[in-house]
Amino acid sequence: MRGFLSDIYLRPSCYACKCKNGVNHSDLTIADFWGINLIAPEFDDDKGVGLVLVNSSKGKGYFDSLNMTVRNSTLDKAHLYNGGFNEHTHAHPKRVLFFTLISQGKTIKDAVDICLKISLPSRIKNKTKRLVKGAVKQVLGDAGVKAVKKALGK
Repeated sequence: MRGFLSDIYLRPSCYACKCKNGVNHSDLTIADFWGINLIAPEFDDDKGVGLVLVNSSKGKGYFDSLNMTVRNSTLDKAHLYNGGFNEHTHAHPKRVLFFTLISQGKTIKDAVDICLKISLPSRIKNKTKRLVKGAVKQVLGDAGVKAVKKALGK
């Protein structure tokens, strides 16, 4: 999952996808519905929810013939948390290294770990931020965290 979310081993076609920004040439588009837990928490079973975009009358005919539980949404809601529809995906700077490691016999997990390893200074910085945020939240509550973020311009 780390590799996927980091765009390190997506298919080459994903980096030049012709289906971005609402442009689509298929009858149906099928994807994971990221953010369903925020949009319709009662529908989220924590196992994943599919997103189906009906792009044509032919697609509607196929879709309507399926026997499944359906929850209607809007394209605007789907776009909120499904960034892949909205933006150009750039190849990870270590994508070539990832595939080189795989060709040398490394496992996918090992190659992802090597390519996405966070430096010690970055780990210390991230841990410090989490500790400070936790301390502020414990002392001042959620409102205090928001006030500190606002004061820091974040």
